[in-house]
Amino acid sequence: MLVSADQIQRLIPHRPPALIIDAVDVLVPGEQGSGHCSLSNHSHVFNGHFPAYPVMPGVLIIETVAQTTAVVFASMGLSSHEAKLPSQENKSLYLARIEKARFLNPVLPDHVLRIDITLIKRLGKVAKISGKVLTVGNEDEQLVADTQLVLSG
Repeated sequence: MLVSADQIQRLIPHRPPALIIDAVDVLVPGEQGSGHCSLSNHSHVFNGHFPAYPVMPGVLIIETVAQTTAVVFASMGLSSHEAKLPSQENKSLYLARIEKARFLNPVLPDHVLRIDITLIKRLGKVAKISGKVLTVGNEDEQLVADTQLVLSG
């Protein structure tokens, strides 16, 4: 199931410029997903960080994982054949804890990120997930960050 940017905005409360991910390409509701975002030279994530050598801040890389996770959990109960996604007003998922985070390579303008998340454990409204962020290109992929997050909703 492909979840477009318009559909993402019906599932989670994020709006530009805070909405960073462009789409979710692979989705197993409540279990795993893979999102992506394309970063241009003019993307707001690079403003002021650092002007002579723009690099995406690590906290925003973590945010792409949290946003992809929010879509995966907000889509629970949907079949992969549903064309319209319901509104999830007042059903927000909040970042509760960053348990592990490693930043291995910088994210630069013109990179395309793939964000892969997998549920590790769920207890009621709390979920622990594993997230990996990769830059993807024509033939190569490079791991830029991996993390474990705890989210609550």
